[in-house]
Formats: sequence, structure tokens, C-alpha cells
Amino acid sequence: MRGRFQGSWLQGPAYFWRLCPRLHHGPPRVHSEKNLAEGPNNFSGGISMKDKLMQLFLVLSIFLTLSIPVAAHHGNAGYEQEKVTILKGTVTDFLWTNPHGEIYFDVTDDKGVVTHWISECGPPLRLVDVGWTRKTLKPGDIVTFYLKVAKNGAPRAILQKVMLPDGTVLENRA
Repeated sequence: MRGRFQGSWLQGPAYFWRLCPRLHHGPPRVHSEKNLAEGPNNFSGGISMKDKLMQLFLVLSIFLTLSIPVAAHHGNAGYEQEKVTILKGTVTDFLWTNPHGEIYFDVTDDKGVVTHWISECGPPLRLVDVGWTRKTLKPGDIVTFYLKVAKNGAPRAILQKVMLPDGTVLENRA
């Protein structure tokens, strides 16, 4: 009986192999008495090198296509979006790295307690466009930071801009 699923995958593996002739030369070979009598060197159902390369290319293409979302950039959902926090602190380190630069700085509160902060800034290529250099921040610089801080209270933040000791304001480009 010809049903509405005619020509679909429900017709079985033979139909699949007819659809994909480049992937394989027909359905898998069945080892019968006749085939075994022909000997191991008389096998005509193998895959050519061209077809193997085609399969490899197909598998790699699928893998790379599926892995693109894995390489995508993470979001800012863990940081306050509505409020900018202003902190004045002493730079302890400035990492000029990809995919993000990082600024390590210490903030001392009114009671003398020091909190070690880490702030993420944009990649070097984007920071250069707005006036940053590898030597913009040096350990010991006292800088005013404009930040979107972590919602969980951790001393982590995303930099919005900085005010350098000389009064220069540099924006962050993420």
C-alpha cells in the first residue's frame, strides 16, 4: 500500500542509501557464501578515498556548525544593569589580554578593610580605539572606577569607564 509516507525515511535503510549515494555505495554488503568464495581481495563494496574525504568534510562541517554557539560570548546577566557603582581604588595589576582585559585593584573601606576587586574590560583591539594602551594603568595608580558590579555580591565587575589620576576619563568598549 502506498501511504502518505512514501519516499520517507520510514521506508527503511535501502531508501536512505539511495538518497545518499555519495556517502556509501549502496547498503552494507552482506557476507554470503558466494561473496566469501570470491576471496577477501575481491571486495567491490568499499568506500573510495574521495568518498572518505567527503564524509570527513561533512562531519567536520557539522561539528564546526554545532560548536559555534559554544564559542559565543557569555552574557552580562550576572551583573547589575540598572546601576553604576563608583569605586576609588589602587591598581594592583592590568592584564592586556584577549578575549577581555582584566583590571585587579584594591578598595579600602572606611574601617580600613581592603577588598580585592577584579574588573573585566574590553579586548585590547577595541580599547585602543578609545585611547587605551598597554601601559594606561600601572600598579599603584589610584583610579576611580565606574562599574556594573556582580549581583551576588562578589568583588567582580564589568568596567564602564575609568578616571585616571590626571583626570582623563577613558570609556570601556566591550
